Amino acid sequence: MEGLSMPTSISTKTTDLSWYMRERVFGLSVACPFDQGNPCVCPLHEIRKLSIEERYKWVRELSNESMLDILHNHQKCLGEKENGLFNSTVDTDSAPKPEPEG
Repeated sequence: MEGLSMPTSISTKTTDLSWYMRERVFGLSVACPFDQGNPCVCPLHEIRKLSIEERYKWVRELSNESMLDILHNHQKCLGEKENGLFNSTVDTDSAPKPEPEG
């Protein structure tokens, strides 16, 4: 199409995995996304007590491997919390029973 030019490269910022991981880890350093709290069992518990500037510096110094560990732990913990929430709100004894065939 004349008049429209396609970019020859995508912005490095959008394709840089370490940038994305750093942004995610910084967000997690603010609060737990599940309940906006700071659970004492979370590996980021003490980090969340730091000032924003100190947290930013801490995140900037993390290796990709450390960030992957934090993100993996977060996904596992979030899954456990979501499963616990679902399991605690579903009362299987009062759920409708299928009609017997016959």
